[in-house]
Amino acid sequence: MNALLQCAKFGAKTEEAEIYVTHFPCLQCCKAIIQSGITAVYYAQDYKNHPYAIELFEQANVTVKHVPLEYDIAALEEQKRYTELKELFASLEKDNLSMEELQHVFTKAKMML
Repeated sequence: MNALLQCAKFGAKTEEAEIYVTHFPCLQCCKAIIQSGITAVYYAQDYKNHPYAIELFEQANVTVKHVPLEYDIAALEEQKRYTELKELFASLEKDNLSMEELQHVFTKAKMML
């Protein structure tokens, strides 16, 4: 809904446009999308897909397509933390770490957990 309001505020054309959203639009958003002239809705996740919203999209000839995410943000963050921890442990294997270096490594490890 916010995207449509921003388009109206700044005079951006929505007629014949497509919209990409994270979840299936609620009934009120469905109505606003149809009234704005948007012709296609692409959404990443199902969420309370209201049967009447689906029917309204069909009656208005709005293409609705589920486009699943190809990656999970949480999984990417987990991989990043794993890589950082691996680098930290590799630095611990280095000989002759000073107390300052050890403190830095432990502080950084605590922040990741």
